[in-house]
Amino acid sequence: MTDLEDRVLVDSGGFIGLSAVKSLGRRNVATTIMTQESFVPSLFSRFHPGTVYCTSPFENVAGFMMTLLQIVRRRKYVTIFPMCDQSLIPISEHRDQLTSYLNLTLPSHESILNALDKSRTLKAAEDLGYRLLRHFTQEKQQKSGKFQQKSNIPL
Repeated sequence: MTDLEDRVLVDSGGFIGLSAVKSLGRRNVATTIMTQESFVPSLFSRFHPGTVYCTSPFENVAGFMMTLLQIVRRRKYVTIFPMCDQSLIPISEHRDQLTSYLNLTLPSHESILNALDKSRTLKAAEDLGYRLLRHFTQEKQQKSGKFQQKSNIPL
């Protein structure tokens, strides 16, 4: 393993977090799992030497950021890998507070929001000349909404 001062903080993220921890561990990168629960799969991996508990970003975003800032101030971490949208968005929004403690390898906040908003992603693909399937177009979505209003049938 690397020097214990050089760790990567991995937001637990269920099985996705487990994959990240195993992959980093196989490359001798020390990880610390940041979790909100006691029984997430990555906690049972032999590749993680440390665990920190954090407020859930699903329930309390402000508390999540406050706890995360406390964690990174207490110990040196190289970077953080957010494993779900609920932790990615606040980390991206507060990158200016975190960059003094961590190297963030995230795209711009606007790029993250564009990637998470599928209609923006589809519009960008269309603008680049990619042909979209008819059922992904906005016209079709609007028509289905009108049909649903007229028929009271859930779609």
